[in-house]
Amino acid sequence: MDPQKSRIKPNWYPPIFIGCDVFSILLQAGGGGAAAAETETLVLIGDKMIVAGISFQIATMTICGALAVDYAVRVWAAARKEGVNPLEGQDKLKKYIVATALAFVFIYIRCVYRVAEMVCYSYPFQLLYIHMLTLSIGRRMGQSFDEEGNGIHGFGCKSQSYRFWKLKS
Repeated sequence: MDPQKSRIKPNWYPPIFIGCDVFSILLQAGGGGAAAAETETLVLIGDKMIVAGISFQIATMTICGALAVDYAVRVWAAARKEGVNPLEGQDKLKKYIVATALAFVFIYIRCVYRVAEMVCYSYPFQLLYIHMLTLSIGRRMGQSFDEEGNGIHGFGCKSQSYRFWKLKS
C-alpha cells in the first residue's frame, strides 16, 4: 500500500478523526445531561445537542469513509496499471477490510436511525417513515407490536413523545 495515494498524510488521520469523535461524544454527553433535566427547555436543548453530536459524527464518518474509498480506488487503479492485484495473497487484509467496512456500515446506519429517532417528534413525516420502517423490520424479526405500532424494544417514537407529554402534565 502506498501512503502517497492518500489525500491526507497518514499520520494526520488519528488526530483529526479521533478528535472529531471525542468532540461528538462530549456533545452527546452534554446533551444527555441537559435532557435529563426536569424543565422542558433544558430537555429540548439537550435533545438538540444530542442530535447535533450524532449529526457531527455522521458528517465525520462520511468524510472518513469517502477518504478511505478514494484511497482504495487510487491504490487499486495504480496497481492495475502495473498489472498487479494488490490484494492477491492477502487473505488477512481482505478479511480486515470486509470486517471494517461492515462495522462502518452498521454504525453509520445506527447513527442515521438515531438522528431520525430523536427528531421524529418534531417532524410527522419522519415519524410515519420510522413507524413504517420499524413495523417492517419488527415483523421480520418476529416482534409483536401494540395498537400504536410500538415494539417490545421501544421502536417508534412513543418514548420521545411520552417524555414531552409527561413534562407538560
